[in-house]
Amino acid sequence: MLKGKSLRRADIVSGVVFVLLGIAVLIGASRMPIGGTYGGVDNPWYASPAAFPFLIGGLFVLCGLSVATNGIRKVGIAGLLGACKRAAQRSVREPTNRRGLSVLGLLCGYYILLRARWLGEPALSYTVSSSLFLVCFALLFFRPQNRFPKLWQSGAIVLGALAIAALVAHIFSERLGVPLP
Repeated sequence: MLKGKSLRRADIVSGVVFVLLGIAVLIGASRMPIGGTYGGVDNPWYASPAAFPFLIGGLFVLCGLSVATNGIRKVGIAGLLGACKRAAQRSVREPTNRRGLSVLGLLCGYYILLRARWLGEPALSYTVSSSLFLVCFALLFFRPQNRFPKLWQSGAIVLGALAIAALVAHIFSERLGVPLP
């Protein structure tokens, strides 16, 4: 549990993260329709689809600024960079955190593969990207008797991941008519 200076430095970092997240939400909301006529009905700005994301993004920015300002007022900015560096080094040494960072890396890679549509066809890109994600995720955490899975187990994981991804792609794109990412 963080106390004293460490807690205030963490407040500064988390406040800045929330400000950046709020700015990203505001940028996304600015791309949504604000007011106008939809289906022959005149909608004011407060009935637009962008109103709620603007509210949430603004609240993220305000709350993040409040938390960061409070931390800066208590301990200042001196030594913040060194403290962040030491905290990052400590967190990478722990096995639990390494797995968490691996999952974060997998999710980022999955998102990038989905957005890139690297195989052209959305259903094929979704199926292959999802299969790769599921296989990597399963092999990261599935450890029978604290060992890497046997060859037949790894093959079953690959086939299962392909089957699950193909089934979900088929159901959503063909049966439900929902476009895949």
